[in-house]
Amino acid sequence: MSREAGYAVYLVDPGPDRPGLLVLLGQVLGLRPEDAAEYLREYPSLIGFYETELAARNLADRFREFDAIAVVRPADQPLAPAPVVQVDPAAAQPWLRAALLTLGVIQLAVAYVWFREGRWVAAFFGLCLAVYVLAYFGKGFRR
Repeated sequence: MSREAGYAVYLVDPGPDRPGLLVLLGQVLGLRPEDAAEYLREYPSLIGFYETELAARNLADRFREFDAIAVVRPADQPLAPAPVVQVDPAAAQPWLRAALLTLGVIQLAVAYVWFREGRWVAAFFGLCLAVYVLAYFGKGFRR
């Protein structure tokens, strides 16, 4: 596999079967699983260069067996890294906390109804759930 080859194979999504994918990378590249793991750190990850499109597509098909996604590109048109978009999770947190606190209060009422109906076990665990949700999401709510 030389850089002058006609096609390049890029791994863009490793899928859920990482151990199987490490074995495949080890077979294809002749690496130990520890070394093959480097290919799973950033995406897209260049796997190799191939002379023919058929050879490159055959390798991409082998990745599909592990629910991974590999793409074939002409070697002179490399696949650009995916842009990283910074997301501020704090923007949604107050609304999420308020919703969960509301659900915790509703769970208290449901636990009370279960208690009145004689469903002692359900009432106990419903009360435990409500107390946990209210304690966890209630602390520091006004920050």
